[in-house]
Amino acid sequence: METGEFEFRGDHLFGEMGGLPLDVLDNVSLLRDVLERAVPKGHATLRQIIHEKFEPHGLTIIAVLSESHASFHTFPETGDMFVDVFTCGHCDPEAIFKDIVAQLDPAYSIYKQVVRERPPVVQSQAALVSSEA
Repeated sequence: METGEFEFRGDHLFGEMGGLPLDVLDNVSLLRDVLERAVPKGHATLRQIIHEKFEPHGLTIIAVLSESHASFHTFPETGDMFVDVFTCGHCDPEAIFKDIVAQLDPAYSIYKQVVRERPPVVQSQAALVSSEA
């Protein structure tokens, strides 16, 4: 790939953590701060954070990144939280997740990370189309 050429590729981390207290999982300000501190650990750039608080409790918090997004969806009634971190470029979503875990200290945390990109068949077809032009 030539310098400056765009690559259609990203790293997507899906995480879960549990054993967290209701007062943590229902605290907008605390969880926003956690995201603000964690995002730079993965070399990502925070653009803005938005949130939605649910009744009787629960939150969705989304950090919009220059490189994509990071989000929390909390379940205070069970002590659990889903974490989603998707980045393009040279970011490290695993470092962001690990920093979130270090800050919140859950009883357990697990994650899986996948590379998202154009499937090889589509890449071949795109190469054929561009060479015909």
